[in-house]
Amino acid sequence: MIQKIYLIRHGQTDFSKLRKYCGVTDVGLNSLGVSQAQEVAQVLGGESIQAVYTSPLQRAEQFSRLVSPKREPRIITGLAEIDFGRFEGMTHDELMRTYPTVYPAWLENPFVMKIPQGEVFDDFVQRVKDAWSMIRSDQCTTVAIVSHGGPLRIIVGEVLGLSLKEALRLPFDEASVSTFERAEDTWKTLGMNETQNKGSVMFRPARPHECSGAGGDVP
Repeated sequence: MIQKIYLIRHGQTDFSKLRKYCGVTDVGLNSLGVSQAQEVAQVLGGESIQAVYTSPLQRAEQFSRLVSPKREPRIITGLAEIDFGRFEGMTHDELMRTYPTVYPAWLENPFVMKIPQGEVFDDFVQRVKDAWSMIRSDQCTTVAIVSHGGPLRIIVGEVLGLSLKEALRLPFDEASVSTFERAEDTWKTLGMNETQNKGSVMFRPARPHECSGAGGDVP
């Protein structure tokens, strides 16, 4: 039974550097993202992580292999980011100009407003919950999950018993590590959104649109 989990968001990509929405667009890490993975590997090198789970998207899978080079990651489709549909590859400002009605409405209420040609929010949430349910049954005691902003928020919501609205407001910065430990039947937060540069920033105010909408991979 899992006693400790590390939730890790992948590092920087050229999309996130330019503040573009990136869901299923399969971009890899840029040079900074690779360096960030190597830094996380140094931090977690002394931890006895027994299994590593990752999204199938290359920015997460690549990060997982760099963080734990001696352990083959277990690829879980349900850990992939939400499909942003027509929003993919666009910035906040571009979307405000291109979709002046639809985009603000989606930011305000992603539970009801569907992204044009994107994934239904309820379907996204359910597949992430299913992935977490499967991982939770692992017989390993210490595991790491490398994924994206959206799925990680949903998993934290499940771990801590938060509402979806509360979970989607949590910050998950690039290359951040959030650590939770089981104490009998409850989970204790050991660190939230920790990065090499600033330590734990669990209570950093959300930047505009950062944790709005589906809370996915937006910078």
